[in-house]
Amino acid sequence: MRAILRVADTIIMRIGFDWRDPPKNKPHVSLEKLASIAKHLALHYARGWAGGSKVHCIYWEVWNEPDIDRFWSGSPEEYFDLYEAVARAIKEVAPEHLVGGPAIAYDPEFLEKILEYCKEHKVPLDFVSWHIYTDDPKAVAEKAWRVRRLMMKYGYGDLLSVLDEWNCWWNKEPQKFFRSSKAAAFQVAVLIYLQDAPVDVAALYRGDAWNWGGIFHEDGRPGKPYYAWMAFKRLIEESEQRVRVRVEREKLAVAAGLVSRGMIVPVSNYGDEQCEYSIESQGPSYEIVEAYAVDPQRDLEPIACEDAGCLVEPTQYSCYC
Repeated sequence: MRAILRVADTIIMRIGFDWRDPPKNKPHVSLEKLASIAKHLALHYARGWAGGSKVHCIYWEVWNEPDIDRFWSGSPEEYFDLYEAVARAIKEVAPEHLVGGPAIAYDPEFLEKILEYCKEHKVPLDFVSWHIYTDDPKAVAEKAWRVRRLMMKYGYGDLLSVLDEWNCWWNKEPQKFFRSSKAAAFQVAVLIYLQDAPVDVAALYRGDAWNWGGIFHEDGRPGKPYYAWMAFKRLIEESEQRVRVRVEREKLAVAAGLVSRGMIVPVSNYGDEQCEYSIESQGPSYEIVEAYAVDPQRDLEPIACEDAGCLVEPTQYSCYC
């Protein structure tokens, strides 16, 4: 836990099982036993019980994707009972910690039912979590708005919306794909679209060397998405003010931020064709003095810009900054 706290400002602890074949999709102990386990985990990490830590805030997520059979074989009502037992147990000993769920895979009806149940029975709920895997970056932001509207419908509009699993849906040669410039372009496009979406926490699945979804190779070398994330990190950390952007081309995602010496403009071409575009400013004029590319040939490496009005021709599945 101490090592995690050195690099993370948000910790999500999930009560449930990992992916297994055959699946473990229901508790093998009573609700009372599971609630007791959750209570003592919270005591361990919040109050230092049994040599634990004293973490000021943890997001406790109850189960994973109970709207699909792989992770939940019971009825929705059985999940509601489980959620209530665990949530009340955690809040009893660590009221400052956050408890929530249901980490749905895709079913909005399931989410609506748990929101209705929590409201009717006054069950603790501090955040609403959900997942999405898609080949359309815009679909992530669109789902964020659907989730928020459901939260507002039941009086939970002010709660945190936690997107704690997202990525491109891809099963053909995942080890190769998720280290490619196509995956990099997709992920940066999602990050750009999420800037205008009602999401409070968003976590990519996943940031390690795991075969499906990881951004590193098995030998530890970074894949293309790593460099794209580093480029986007510059926008977040160095920008002093966000700039409104209008994009007139499909499958081209663009963001912009003012910095002391000018502007940072990340561009993601997540389409399957090379395209040509120009950047125009309606305010002060700017010269393109530096440009970096993440594409099949480059890993956030500089590219030449001949003059201030140059056209950049991004190859398919590329990111530029």
